[in-house]
Amino acid sequence: MHVIEKLRDIWMRYGGGFNSLSPYELDEFINSAWILVLLGGALACMVTFLVVF
Repeated sequence: MHVIEKLRDIWMRYGGGFNSLSPYELDEFINSAWILVLLGGALACMVTFLVVF
């Protein structure tokens, strides 16, 4: 949850803010962020594998 808190702080400082989102929209945003992080990690692993071998 530490990453989510950092994202929330950045969003509150520079963006609109999470208060305008419904709980369902907030959950959808958090799930989308985790999916993006996981896909990025998988892509980085595949690229590293291709570069090393």
